[in-house]
Amino acid sequence: MKTIEKLAAGLAAVLLLASFNAFPAPSGAPMTGNYHFLLEVEGVTVGQFASVAGLSAEVEVVEYRDGGDPGAIRKIPGVARYGDITLKRGYTASDDLWSWIKGVIDRDYVRKNGAISVVSSNGSEVARFNFFNAWPSRYALGLEGADGNDVAIESLTLTVERIDLD
Repeated sequence: MKTIEKLAAGLAAVLLLASFNAFPAPSGAPMTGNYHFLLEVEGVTVGQFASVAGLSAEVEVVEYRDGGDPGAIRKIPGVARYGDITLKRGYTASDDLWSWIKGVIDRDYVRKNGAISVVSSNGSEVARFNFFNAWPSRYALGLEGADGNDVAIESLTLTVERIDLD
């Protein structure tokens, strides 16, 4: 299992990528351009997404008093919690995402493992986040855009029990 520090460093890299739209190439030369995300579920690539949000880890802070120094409060790590992951893409004719949440609605579902890969504009995988025991908790289809240039956007939120940086 990867350490929390490595996961936090990977999440920081993805946040940096999202905020500056640049990520150092393996050669050390900076790359700029578009990135996308691939969703893989149970070893099968389900789709390509334009954005990912909520890919996060948080560790509860537990405070306690040390008997040797009653005036001091000590802090230790507690339970780790992982955020719900929301993926967005342009609408496709595939009903895979809807079918998955429909199974949850009908109470006929299986929790699934998978991964989200950050892919650079040249097609190389920059980072890979594995998730475990996921199930879709929200599906949405809506229009986004301005000036009459609306685009149908499909959104899926996954509730996960754990995330590891691969």
